[in-house]
Amino acid sequence: MKFNKISTTKIKHLIGERDLVWIGPMVSVAEASALMLKEDIGALAVIEEDRLIGIVSERDIVRRCVARDGFSPDTSWVRQIMSAPPITIDRNMSIGVAAMVMIENGIRHLPVMQREKVLGMVSIRRVVEEYRRGLETSILGIAAE
Repeated sequence: MKFNKISTTKIKHLIGERDLVWIGPMVSVAEASALMLKEDIGALAVIEEDRLIGIVSERDIVRRCVARDGFSPDTSWVRQIMSAPPITIDRNMSIGVAAMVMIENGIRHLPVMQREKVLGMVSIRRVVEEYRRGLETSILGIAAE
């Protein structure tokens, strides 16, 4: 993939085959943290009645629970600290648009949607990796010329 084509590649190509990892809103923050650690991910979709209602990230846990007086991961619920309503992106939008949405909103994770259904989650790290891969391919192509 050439570097100049990356920004127009659809975001759905980044979510891959990995299943969406999600959690309910009335689960403890400690359980959410344990699930993120187990799955080696930085954010979870928060689903209630088959609908995406929020997103909870490592950043949410640190800023809204651990660093606040009176909030304990064992006794606080995901609903209390999640980011809601979630900022999302349609699966047919480009990687470039996803990067801009993340930058403009100061977020690191973006649920990928098909209408009302959440298909997966894309991280800023995954977007940057895709740009790096494209840049590397372009550089190798130029060097081979």
